Amino acid sequence: MNLSSHRSIIGVHGASVPIRIYHNGGIPYEHVHSVLSPLFENYYGDQGLRNMFASVDHLWCAYDISTDHCVGCAVVQSEPDRATLYIKLLGVRRMNQGQGVGTRLLDAILSWAKSRRYIAVLLHTQADNYKAIGLYQKLGFHKQAYLPDFFHSQVPLRSLLSGEPNGYLMVANLDETTT
Repeated sequence: MNLSSHRSIIGVHGASVPIRIYHNGGIPYEHVHSVLSPLFENYYGDQGLRNMFASVDHLWCAYDISTDHCVGCAVVQSEPDRATLYIKLLGVRRMNQGQGVGTRLLDAILSWAKSRRYIAVLLHTQADNYKAIGLYQKLGFHKQAYLPDFFHSQVPLRSLLSGEPNGYLMVANLDETTT
């Protein structure tokens, strides 16, 4: 990952946990791993998470201001030929879920993308992840396509063991969002 030394800081005080969001800027893999591994390692494995981290060009991480611990991360790939961003992974530590961290991460990504004239932000989510789907819809994402067995095709061995293989492609068209 080619991270710049510049840090964009967005102070957020409306959440239950006051957070600061960093975009790129040398965020250590260990911080990302501490958040995403408990949520996604069953699907991708440790090496898969490392490969994903190394392959993207954007990383947003939310840090609890009082403890300076990483509490949420988004691993994002730009697709310049389509003027879109693709959120490969987004996760918030289980103990910090429901406190506005995911909302603030997505707000930061959508605002940044809109300011850079991207036309859309895309992501995939499991069809039975109702909590995440609700969050995405609240922030302007729409279900674009239902994808039967999508997660089986992405990580065949692990998804068989860990739940719903069906997914949705969700899209936020930036000219329609309110960020």
